Amino acid sequence: VAALKAKWKTMPKAEKARLVKEDKTARAASKKARVVKGEGAAAALPKYPFQPNPDDHCETSPAAYRDIAPLLELVAKRLGKAAEALEIYDPYFCSGAVKRHLAALGFPRVYNECEDFYARLAAGETPEHDVIVSNPPYSEDAEGGENHIARLLRFCVKGGKPFILNMPEYVASAA
Repeated sequence: VAALKAKWKTMPKAEKARLVKEDKTARAASKKARVVKGEGAAAALPKYPFQPNPDDHCETSPAAYRDIAPLLELVAKRLGKAAEALEIYDPYFCSGAVKRHLAALGFPRVYNECEDFYARLAAGETPEHDVIVSNPPYSEDAEGGENHIARLLRFCVKGGKPFILNMPEYVASAA
């Protein structure tokens, strides 16, 4: 948090305006994509290589990333890396704002692409990473299978690497 505050104080107005504009544009595109075409119809979303649930597509706020920046700095330090070299993986793509938000905090190496995480996982092709940072979808599997949170937690634990997951309180109280 301190790093971002320090950078923000000295950041040129044009750079601040650019970051704010990018966030507003991403939020507007995400909001526009959630327009429902009729009662009971699926919401119109951008082209994804998976079937998204419109309720799952909400970007994490920059403030949430500022809150975890000290934890990421600690992970980097424990791995003997500079923050700039820390490889972060967010397997759930929304509109890509995670890359901008973490880069603004000094973590430019973020892998978050518009691809099917579960297909990559099944193929054994997840990207190399030092830490997972994600705000996973909260929806339930339409066919009664494991929800996204359970599947992600299984991946995180099996991988044995640090992970930081942004989830609402009800998830912890339901465990």
